[in-house]
Amino acid sequence: TTTDPVTRAADSLTYVDTGNIVDLTGTAKADASTFWDTAADEVNVIARDVNGRILSSAAADPDTTIKAFDGTTTAVSPAGTNMNGAPQALKSDWGVDMAAYINAAGGTPVAYDGTMGTGVIGVGARGDTTKQWDGTVRKLELYSTEGE
Repeated sequence: TTTDPVTRAADSLTYVDTGNIVDLTGTAKADASTFWDTAADEVNVIARDVNGRILSSAAADPDTTIKAFDGTTTAVSPAGTNMNGAPQALKSDWGVDMAAYINAAGGTPVAYDGTMGTGVIGVGARGDTTKQWDGTVRKLELYSTEGE
């Protein structure tokens, strides 16, 4: 054993966008937990860029909701189960409209602007690996149809 301090790099993963996401319609699902009760800044479960936050939270958001943001409008899930240390089923879908869900409970659908950001898909962060989730992400699913 040693008494040396351990430094851990942030974990994030990226996928190419071509063939993995469609702007016209889509659904994203993941189970995620947090290491926080209230977000200190924007944090992302799945995101492309600032205008394509597929599953995310903003500064001061509680760990009981999830959002989807297309650069114009924000869909918000209803309050659900606390995610701090306990993975919850998250989902967003977009097409005719856009909505966010926690444990299958959906928020009020909002207008969808037709694009879910640009660039690579970030898991646990934006596609450029900034604005990291600070928690766990598992069971990621992306579909090219709305409402899967």
